[in-house]
Amino acid sequence: MCYYCGAEIQVTGYQEGTVYCADCTKKRAEEAVWNARRRLEELIADIPVEFRETDEEKLPDKKAWEQVKECEFGKRGLLLVGPTRSGKSRSAFLIVKREMIRHRRVQWLTAFKLIPWPAMWMSDSAAMVESLKQLAAVDLLLLDDVFKAKLTERVEEALFALLDERANHGRPTIITLNDTGLTLQSRLSDDRGAALIERMREFCRTIVFKPKP
Repeated sequence: MCYYCGAEIQVTGYQEGTVYCADCTKKRAEEAVWNARRRLEELIADIPVEFRETDEEKLPDKKAWEQVKECEFGKRGLLLVGPTRSGKSRSAFLIVKREMIRHRRVQWLTAFKLIPWPAMWMSDSAAMVESLKQLAAVDLLLLDDVFKAKLTERVEEALFALLDERANHGRPTIITLNDTGLTLQSRLSDDRGAALIERMREFCRTIVFKPKP
């Protein structure tokens, strides 16, 4: 008997698990495709509106974008460096969207999302650790201008641990930066600044974006 519609079906020999008739098997396959498509649409809808419908032909630094686009998913991430409005974040979110379509688990952090981190550490450090574990485990992580924010020592420590964990497990990270290595290091602690920058350079391909003419 079909588990889904109750129709009588003939089964030859022993068959383990739930059994469906041909019509219900087809219907369930169609439902699975539809649900997957709907879930993908929901995930893409979470991308910030500013970046969701980016037209790659209108990116200001097309040469840099071509370098980004040719990078396939792998252990090495991307370090996208350049001034504001040079197309770094738009390029990064185009890759995020591409990998979502390929059914990879993707998350992103922005400077805005870092604002509650210090309070979260103080009020519920266990929840904060669990959140970091989830970010460490996704297939692709985007850190979009997170270093623009003024980082507390605890947040800086968390970002270093997050990048280190992902690098150790071969999970790529895309990082967008306005800083050079020197200006970024000047705003980070002496304990972790140099090591954090070295980690980025070692496990990410650096692509420099030029300002819009």
